[in-house]
Amino acid sequence: MGQLTSTAHAESTDEVRTRLLGEGWNEPGVVRLKWITITVWLASLGGHVVLFDSTVMNYLGQPDNKTDYISLDDVIAARPEYIFQNHVHLDQMRHASRIATATGAKLVGAQEHCAFTKRDAEVKGLSGTVNCVAVRDSQGQEFTGGDTYGGPPVDVLWTPYGTIGKPDEMPSGVDVKVVNIKHTQLRPYPDSLVGNEGHNPDVSPYAKNSPDPQQALDFAMTQDYEGGNLLYVFKIGDFTLVHHGSSGSLDPLEPGQKEIKAALRSLGAGDRIDMEIGGIAELQNYANGLLDAQRYAEEIGPKTYIPQHHGNWNPPATAAAAGFYGPWSARISRIPEDRRPQLCFIVEKNRGMVFDIKTSEWAGDNVGQISPIGDPGCYNG
Repeated sequence: MGQLTSTAHAESTDEVRTRLLGEGWNEPGVVRLKWITITVWLASLGGHVVLFDSTVMNYLGQPDNKTDYISLDDVIAARPEYIFQNHVHLDQMRHASRIATATGAKLVGAQEHCAFTKRDAEVKGLSGTVNCVAVRDSQGQEFTGGDTYGGPPVDVLWTPYGTIGKPDEMPSGVDVKVVNIKHTQLRPYPDSLVGNEGHNPDVSPYAKNSPDPQQALDFAMTQDYEGGNLLYVFKIGDFTLVHHGSSGSLDPLEPGQKEIKAALRSLGAGDRIDMEIGGIAELQNYANGLLDAQRYAEEIGPKTYIPQHHGNWNPPATAAAAGFYGPWSARISRIPEDRRPQLCFIVEKNRGMVFDIKTSEWAGDNVGQISPIGDPGCYNG
C-alpha cells in the first residue's frame, strides 16, 4: 500500500478504493480491513465501503488530518456509504461531520451521535447534509446514551446496558447488530487495580509534527461528550466481525455488567464469532491494565482477535502500540482454551497494509486466513 501518492489525473471513486483497499475489494464474499488509526478502519464488506469510527490523524492535535499512509482527503475520495460510530470522543469521531457532509455517508449510531455530528457541521460551517441512521431496540426505541466515561455507572435515563438493537438501515447483504456497552473507566474495584501494562510514554510525535494554534483551537472547541458507547456485530456470509473501541468495566461489582456480559456471550451462541477488533488500551493505561479487554474477549469468544486503541494517539498519556504486544499476548493466554482466540496484533506500521478475508473460509468452526496486501502482516514482536 505504501506512502501517500499523487496521481496525474483525478481518480474515480473506484480507483481510490482500489488504491486504498487493493484489487478485488468489490468481489462478493470478500472483506477488506484497513486500519487508519486508534479505532478507525476503512472496510469493504462484500463490496460495500464503510468506516468504523471517523478520526483520521496520527495523534490528536497534529496540524494536518492524515496518518503516514492515508489522509482525510483519501477517505472522503473513497466515499464510504456508512460511518458506524462507536461514541463521540475526539479520538473516535473527530471528522464525522466533514466526511458525512462531503460524501453523503450515513452516520449510524445513537441519538446523541447524530445530534453531535449535525451540530459540529453547523459550527464548522460545512456545506452538505448529515444523514443519520438510528439504532433501535426490539421495541423500536432509539438508542440513547449518556457519559459512562465520567458520569454515573447506572443508566436510568438512557438505553439500558446490554441492550441489543439494529440500525434502521444496513448495507445489502450485511446483517448488523448493535450492543449498548460502556466506555473504559477508572474503577476502584480490587480486581481492577492491577496497574499499568505496556504503557511507556513517548512525546516524539510532537517533535515530528507539532500542533499549530488553529488545530489547538479546533481541539479545544470540540465537545468531548461520549453520548453512549456502542459495539457493532457485522455478519457477511459465513464471516462475523465484532468492532468496539472501548471495553468498559465488567467487574462483578459494576452496575450493568451482568446484562452486558449476557449480551456479549449471546453473540456467538449459535455460531462462534470469527473476529473481534477490540480496544485494549485507553483508561486501562492508568489503573486496571488490560483486564477489562480480556474479559470482553472471553465473553465474546472470537476465533481471532485484532487489538486497537493502543497506539500513540495522545502523547504522553499514550504509547506506541508495540509496547502492548507482550502484555496482551499474556492476557490472551489466560482465556479458557475453548474461548481463546488466535492473535493478529497490529502496530503503527500496519496502517500501510490491508487485511484480505474470504468469508467462505470461516464457516462453522473453521479459522480462515487473514492475508496481508502489502507489508508487514500481523506483528509478532
